[in-house]
Amino acid sequence: MNWNNPLSPACMTVLKQCVLGCILLTFLTIPSHAQAPNGFHYVRTDQDPASVLYDSLHQQFFVTVPGKNELYVVTASNGSTVAKIYVASPYGLDLSGDGTRLYVTSNSSIFGYPSAEGFFVVDTASLRVVDFTQPTVPVNPFQIFLPNSDTVPRFIAAMNNGEIFYNADQTGVTSSRIFAYDPTTGISTPRPPTGATPLTSASQLRVRPVLNPC
Repeated sequence: MNWNNPLSPACMTVLKQCVLGCILLTFLTIPSHAQAPNGFHYVRTDQDPASVLYDSLHQQFFVTVPGKNELYVVTASNGSTVAKIYVASPYGLDLSGDGTRLYVTSNSSIFGYPSAEGFFVVDTASLRVVDFTQPTVPVNPFQIFLPNSDTVPRFIAAMNNGEIFYNADQTGVTSSRIFAYDPTTGISTPRPPTGATPLTSASQLRVRPVLNPC
């Protein structure tokens, strides 16, 4: 064979196909490490997760997936999914002080998805929904014709004293209010926004004397 002669177009096409095939075969035979860095585990949810919370007592993660109406339970040892708990549009998460209860709000940032007017309670040992709490909000006498409409909890925080704070909004509305829920009474009390001056009644108003700096 005379190597000085250029290859014909047909031979060049075959050669290119062989080279591309070898490159593709090389990539297919090399193990892929792009899914998760070293020391991490990749957990597939098929929909966007909303919140993740680590349970140090049972060494597991809780992941809310509103698009699938599921709460994923992922073990911390190897990243495997040990349970999928049905919760309507799960969103916010928090654990009780002793770690035996998980509070899950039902909310979604996607308009049209169903949201429950309350929050779910999950037993962290049995991984089952054991209760659904729908707080009662006292009617403001100044809003008889405009009752409280912020009834859908979004984010939630459980206190060590048993109280549960959450912010609630309306379906399809981005504004929200903060409430403090007392489990002993079942009543939620609206809280003033952070940094805002709380409302005072007429009996609490006092006239402050003006101090003379001189």
